Amino acid sequence: MALGLLGEKLGMTQWFDEDGSAKPVTVIRIEPNTVIQVKSEQTDGYSALQLGFRPTKQERVTKPLLGHFKRAGAEPQKVLREFRVDDPAGYKKGQQLTVEVFEAGEKINIRGRSKGRGTTGAVKRWNFRTGQSAHGHSEDKRKLKSVGTMRATGKLFKGKKMHGRWGDEKITVKALKVLKVDVENNLIVVQGSVPGSKFGVLELIKRG
Repeated sequence: MALGLLGEKLGMTQWFDEDGSAKPVTVIRIEPNTVIQVKSEQTDGYSALQLGFRPTKQERVTKPLLGHFKRAGAEPQKVLREFRVDDPAGYKKGQQLTVEVFEAGEKINIRGRSKGRGTTGAVKRWNFRTGQSAHGHSEDKRKLKSVGTMRATGKLFKGKKMHGRWGDEKITVKALKVLKVDVENNLIVVQGSVPGSKFGVLELIKRG
């Protein structure tokens, strides 16, 4: 398994190649991630690193978590995530991992939560076609029609495409190319789009 870091999405812009062609890119800020816990096969049954992101005030952290951070010698963090690693022996509690983990030219996976769109109808949610607008047809052209049958099963199957909540789902975009790593400003530029809204938390994972 490959190491990953936590970052926040700043937005999208254009990137111009040497030949002058423009590419859509996403700029991500990766502040130093703190190693809060090192898990190994002997103690936990699997190898992983627990990383903290976005320092926060002590008043906003529960007492059990506050003790967890103190044992790691780190200040309270707002976001905690685990990343599986093959060999955790090279890491220790309180260690800072920076954007230098990545390098220009490599491809990485990025995971985040998509924008929440709220409750929507079937036409907008699943791109269903609407009813006809001619005379003699139903006035509600966007209404979902028959969804089941009484002839065979007499029930509505799970997974039927209907109206409901749209978005706010965990999405992973694979093999995005890293175009630039700005160590001084803790920035990374990747080609293409990533899920989530501005300042949303992202998991950037190296492809092992």
